[in-house]
Amino acid sequence: MKAGLELSEIDILTARNLLKPQLDAFAQIGNRGRSLNFDDALTQVAGTDNLTWLVGLNFSMPLQNRSARGQNDVARATRDRSWLDAGALELDIRDSVIRFSTQIDTAAKRLALARQAVGFAQQSLTAEEAKFAAGNVTNNDVLLRQQELNVAESQIVRATVDLMLAEIQVQAVTGDLLDRYGVSLMAGQ
Repeated sequence: MKAGLELSEIDILTARNLLKPQLDAFAQIGNRGRSLNFDDALTQVAGTDNLTWLVGLNFSMPLQNRSARGQNDVARATRDRSWLDAGALELDIRDSVIRFSTQIDTAAKRLALARQAVGFAQQSLTAEEAKFAAGNVTNNDVLLRQQELNVAESQIVRATVDLMLAEIQVQAVTGDLLDRYGVSLMAGQ
């Protein structure tokens, strides 16, 4: 995007220069050979007797230079479009970072709550096993508490995965992902 913006500025300068008047100075020095005989004319050209000097100015001013004005307008429109595209990209990146940061916060809170749920499920299973040993509940009640513990443990795994994915997404959007893992992209390969 930055290179595109720089190229747009160069295009505008080039197009603006085509709209300006142009003044060129020129000078020539040479010999002339004028004779009906070729040998005499060649001798005159080789000598310094018939030196000719020419000095002049060329001035040109574009009148209704529609092509140059059109190029200037196109270059300005391209620059404006590049600025808009860069602004839209920046907004997209900011939006993504905010969204993924919110996902990180949410996943971290879910992870903390899931760990608490595992602790409660473990306590419930221990209490249910003690009741089963005393003969107060059936083995179905113990199996139900074991299933609750398994669900709580799976919530830890899911929250951990969600947290890691959100962190990777933030790094990908901000361009830090490759640096984190020591990967560099070489231009032209």
